[in-house]
Amino acid sequence: MNTDHYNNELISILQKHQSGSFYVGTYLPPEKVRNATAHFPIPRQETILGLIDCTVFGSCKNGLAITNNGLIWKNDWATDSARTSLTWRELIDLKESIQALEFKVIFAHNIHLGLAGSSVKPTNFIALCYELIDFFVSTESIHQQHHQDDTNNDDIDPSLLSKCILIKLVARFVKSDGAISRKEIDFIEELFDVMSNHDATEKRIFINFFNKVKDMSTPFEEITNALRQNPATDDEDFFSGVYELLWELALIDGQLSPIKHDLLKTLRWQLGLHQSAYEESAADHLGAGFNKDSKPKGNEVHLTHLNSYFELLGCACNSSDTEIKTAYRRKMSALHPDKLQSKDLAEELLQFANQQVQKINVAYEEIMKSRNY
Repeated sequence: MNTDHYNNELISILQKHQSGSFYVGTYLPPEKVRNATAHFPIPRQETILGLIDCTVFGSCKNGLAITNNGLIWKNDWATDSARTSLTWRELIDLKESIQALEFKVIFAHNIHLGLAGSSVKPTNFIALCYELIDFFVSTESIHQQHHQDDTNNDDIDPSLLSKCILIKLVARFVKSDGAISRKEIDFIEELFDVMSNHDATEKRIFINFFNKVKDMSTPFEEITNALRQNPATDDEDFFSGVYELLWELALIDGQLSPIKHDLLKTLRWQLGLHQSAYEESAADHLGAGFNKDSKPKGNEVHLTHLNSYFELLGCACNSSDTEIKTAYRRKMSALHPDKLQSKDLAEELLQFANQQVQKINVAYEEIMKSRNY
């Protein structure tokens, strides 16, 4: 896995658990890092991604460092431990024995981490450990699956292999015309939810695999051939479903790019579908008046989505620019992070509010763009 991407994935997990004395990523205080490096047994080559300060006065001479390679800590005089570090592999192996006891975490009968003096509760830290373990298990699984895929191993489960091939196809398709948008990411996450039957570990496997293959230049024909040759996909309904999925993904941002449009024409026959499959999908998604011999104009596709943008802002299509700007500012003010945090809302509600802010920004930008701003 790419090192930067690997570290960023770890940081994103840690950020969900950070608290008063738990510092992550760019929020690591330099003085605490220097003290931890001086007092913890941290090898010079390791990168500190997270730091838990377990000192009452904030010196961070005792505590835990979460690095790219594992956990490294220094206990106070009251907590004995035969070891003060665990690699990620060792943490995975100890998953079943991890338990909380008052102010410390017990990894094994003689391996203890003291958290007294920090704001992190042992039970919360164990929840973080479980999430990290799931991440590393999924990373290992997808590495093994990818290796098997490349070596064309006949022992691979056809169903799992078909999912991996489909992920390759989606990854290549979504990256075909440039960067991946926020809406495309949300769409793909929902797809992986369905593909994994809402299993968090399997979904993580799919996400890791997607990130691994999205920048590869594997020819589309090679991917579709592998999909058609897989025993688990010998059903025309399956390929029709894949083709419909690609159409939805192509239009998720409200416009159909010429690159994706050309690909949809090509992929129709590469997936073994009749010419009518393209014509029917184009009519369904672009309107009954779509001319199958011409390319869609971006504005024609875009206009079909403007109504939903006006609805999101609470405006009518004939609202003036001033009315639209006023509605936009009112919505953004109501969802401002400082205002919501002052109300002490649950984390889930704050996350939902952040998602709404993104949608409102997109709606406003697209409406203004349609008016030639």
